[in-house]
Amino acid sequence: MIFWISSLLIMGLYACLTRIYHNDKLFLIISCIHCGFIMSFRSIDIGTDTFNYAYAFNVIRGGGILPENHVASSSKMFLLLFKIFSFLPKTQGYMMITSIPVIISLYVLIKKYSENYCLSIITFISSYLFFYSMNAARHFLAISLIFMCFVLLENKRIAFSIVVFLIACAVHNAVSIFVLYYFIYAVKWSRKRFVAFIILAGIMMKAIPIFITIFIRIFPHYAWLSSRVFDRRYVSGGKTSLVYAFYSLLAVLLCFKGIIKGEQCSTIRINKILKIKQKNIQLTYRISCILALSMVMFTMYSYSILISRIAYVFFAFIILALPNGLNDIVNFRLCVAVVYIPLIIFMLLQLQGNYSGVLNYSFGF
Repeated sequence: MIFWISSLLIMGLYACLTRIYHNDKLFLIISCIHCGFIMSFRSIDIGTDTFNYAYAFNVIRGGGILPENHVASSSKMFLLLFKIFSFLPKTQGYMMITSIPVIISLYVLIKKYSENYCLSIITFISSYLFFYSMNAARHFLAISLIFMCFVLLENKRIAFSIVVFLIACAVHNAVSIFVLYYFIYAVKWSRKRFVAFIILAGIMMKAIPIFITIFIRIFPHYAWLSSRVFDRRYVSGGKTSLVYAFYSLLAVLLCFKGIIKGEQCSTIRINKILKIKQKNIQLTYRISCILALSMVMFTMYSYSILISRIAYVFFAFIILALPNGLNDIVNFRLCVAVVYIPLIIFMLLQLQGNYSGVLNYSFGF
């Protein structure tokens, strides 16, 4: 725990120093490098899945063949990445492959769409996403590619976005749920449509057992889905999911408040300003839709490990939604304290419980 507390204090020092010089971009760069260094140079003891995947990297790097039942064998794309980057150092190369792309995509996403770089980094760490990325590294690598899908799509690079999306799905099929965002992107959102979307999302999630049953009858090969979703052997305590559901709801409410305020201000009769305002409002709607899906999934299936794993794909966008929702709120500092102190306590409790196996940090060199 001493290592992590020291590391967080150092990042706090970064924030203070860059704040003095009013250089938030510098803080984003330094903090991303800081996180990337910790992720890339951790030992194989950090993260419960790290040893198995590092072993797989070493086997592929040495020209060997993995057993078919090995956890890494389920993703041919992941093994292809191992071959492409086999020039990297033995064992540590795996950490670099799964850390550097995450940090780069995180930097790009925050720089382009966050209204408060410092809060986005704090959210990434305090929500435990930072620590999760060092455990379920293949999953988070796929999520980092989803970040790039989002950026590309928002920049109207639709074809390129789809290509990256397919690669992300090949790395980890849990992120295939992000296909819903392409439909979200196509809608011109309003308050009524947004409320209707949340209601429809709730109904659809409630009907998941029916959908799975129908799907299995059509494709019997996927019978394992039923046990993974509903079998007691694949359930968790659900406390983390409920915390994430609450913060997803909070982010949605804060963003919705910003939407209402933005729509009230959009009566300004200056075309350029009006277009920018409308563009920002639509982006906020879309981010809110992502977090609404996260909220519904974590709430309705808080005990299901499989659905929680899928919900992480949407929840990861909390690094945009929460800071953006708070950024123009009255009594900003007080609200930030009220929102983030419980989240930091949550993070410390997760660390103390050694969730994801990251408590006793050690370097791999």
